Amino acid sequence: MMQHNVNTKPAEVCVDAARQGEGVDALAALREVLTEEIRQTEAIVAVLEEKRRILVSGKPPHGLLEVDRALVSFAQRSAQLEACRRELICALSGFVPAGVQGPVATAASEPTLGSLISVLPPENRAEFTRLRDQLLRAAHDVECLNRNNRELLNMALRWIHDTVETIAAALTPEAATYDARARKRNFGNTGAAAPPGALPQSTISHSA
Repeated sequence: MMQHNVNTKPAEVCVDAARQGEGVDALAALREVLTEEIRQTEAIVAVLEEKRRILVSGKPPHGLLEVDRALVSFAQRSAQLEACRRELICALSGFVPAGVQGPVATAASEPTLGSLISVLPPENRAEFTRLRDQLLRAAHDVECLNRNNRELLNMALRWIHDTVETIAAALTPEAATYDARARKRNFGNTGAAAPPGALPQSTISHSA
């Protein structure tokens, strides 16, 4: 399976920078978090594509367990990064760096990356808009691949079910061939079932 190694500063370090109330550092930390989020999401896309190849191949899915383990690991890291991003955005919304054109609107809902970008200076606005678009595209790819893989798995399960049903039907004895005790009929020439323990009738005729 493909290996995806992401070496960046821990998310906790970025959050600590924001908690210190240093606007410029917090903005740089947000850049680091978004960049790692993009890498993580693109790695998830690659693993999901590998999972789709396994499902389409029709071969025994020996590699699915390894793929799913990788997906769980990436998903856990992505959840940490998302929490880090949201905290940084909240911190930046409360402390506006120098050069920002007005404070971020304080609303009842949690501020978003889009609302923060809208008040950044043009040079930062363009950079963070690009990062946001990259993350959204990768997230969209993950959503599409998840949907496709789910459909492939459902098709595989239906095929397995139908195959089992076909085999079971082929192995099921016909009702006319067996009696209520699952004993096969027509043992003798007369067509009657032989009683338990009875010896077969002799076909040799004796003259007086």
